This record gives sequence, structure tokens and C-alpha cells, in this order.
Amino acid sequence: MKIIVLGGTGLLGEAVMRACQGLGHEAVAASRASKAMPLDITDRRHIADAVAAYKPEVMINCAAIASIDACESQPGKAFEVNAAPVAELAQLSRRGGFKLVHISTDHFFTGDGDARHGEDAPVTLVNEYAKSKYAAEASAALAPGALTVRTAFVGRTSARAGGFAEQVHAALRKGEELTLFEDAYTSLLHVSAVADAMLRLIACKAAGIINVASRDVFTKADLIRAFARKLNMPLKAKSGSVKSLAIPRAESLGLAVGKAEGLLGGAMPGFDDTVGLLAADFAH
Repeated sequence: MKIIVLGGTGLLGEAVMRACQGLGHEAVAASRASKAMPLDITDRRHIADAVAAYKPEVMINCAAIASIDACESQPGKAFEVNAAPVAELAQLSRRGGFKLVHISTDHFFTGDGDARHGEDAPVTLVNEYAKSKYAAEASAALAPGALTVRTAFVGRTSARAGGFAEQVHAALRKGEELTLFEDAYTSLLHVSAVADAMLRLIACKAAGIINVASRDVFTKADLIRAFARKLNMPLKAKSGSVKSLAIPRAESLGLAVGKAEGLLGGAMPGFDDTVGLLAADFAH
């Protein structure tokens, strides 16, 4: 397949590119930082020109402002990057015939602990990040046969400015104290597993909203403790609560993955798989 990966130089985009190459797909990473296809996702002309020149069969949108703080301080920018381009992609999909695959989020659920949320569960939008991502889902649904992947992922990026995993690993290495959020539930999946499952869903022509996540629900505190043990690194930590943060966060982010498992014909990876793959990222 010919595939454009928007945001192809980010954490998930890099994993998707590796998975595409492993399967023999003709994929190109498109982003501001890309040498192969420099692209500003907020520029409608750039997107249309890329589609016209490359003629993709599939367009995977991994591009987003994922920082909750950044989205809250600049809500207009959050919608400009996270939501508006998806409306343009849906129009281009209708005209150009490519399949739109949009990467959404799990930040839609709050107040029910470690519950697993299905694709039809009611959502609660507590911040600008969630609002922009939910608006994008509505736009993606207008594209014929579009697939929207609700997910949460973790892994090591090649980018100089690291994300969650790099920050945790750096704190462990330096012996710095970490705050462990005991009330932040998640179904984080290693980024490579997200990419693999997503490409398999594309291959079986899956459409609509599908959760791609761990089969287990756990706290971020559980993940950090297990990560430190796996790397045999001492953990200096104190317990904390997401309720203490200045910007509201959705904290009940468990996702039910039965729909994905039915389509893929097997169980999604679990907590131990995620910890093992994440530790392997930092073992060299």
C-alpha cells in the first residue's frame, strides 16, 4: 500500500513507519521535520498538494499537540492542529478515495476508577485537549470507511526532547524523586504494539472508532514501579493525585478492547508486555 503518515517523525509516527517498512508498504513520513515530505498540517494547500503528488491509498494522521498544558494555554492552536486538519482530510478522502486513519485519544473518561470504556461509552470533556480531539473524531467520521483509533501509547522516541518515558528514565538514573499518580488509570500500550495492531486493522478494512490499547487497566504509578524494577533501578517516589494538578485531567482512561480483539483474532498485549517492551527500549 501507498501510505502517508502525517506526524511521521513523532513517537507513534516513527513506530508506524517502521511497521510499514517491515510489511513492505510504500510509506512516507510527512511533517515539518520530515526530509522526505516536509508538510505543515495546518496549511490546507500543503495537505492537498501532498495527496495530489503522492496519491496515497491510506492517510494515517498521527499529528497532534499532545501536551494538555499547551492546549489549555492556546486553545485556538489546539484546534488548528488537532481538529481542523481532520476536516480537510475527510474532504480529500471523499474526493481522492484514500482511507483516512485518524489517531485519537483516551482522554474522554473521568470519575469511574479502573473501569474499561467501550467505543460507545459517554465522554466527558474536561480540558481543551480532549475537546479538540473529540471534534477531530466527528470530522473523521465524515470520511467514507474512516478508521478512528482511540489509544494511549508509551515508548522511547528518537527526538531530542523526550516524552514521558524519557523523563521517568532520566529521573530514575539521576535519583530524582518522582510523583506517582495513584489515581490515574490507563491502558497504555507500547507504541510498537499500537502500530502493529493499527496496520492489521487497516488490512482487514476496519472502520469506525476502535480502541487499541492494553487488555489490562493499571495506574501510571504501577507502570513506573514495574519499569524501575525491570531495569533494576532504584525508585525514589512520593504518592500524588491528578486532582492536585492545575489543569483538570481525565483520569479513568481504561479502554475496553474486545472490538479490536474480535477483529484481530486474538488478545491484545497486557501490562507485562508493555513494561517489557518499554524496558527493552532503555536497555541499551
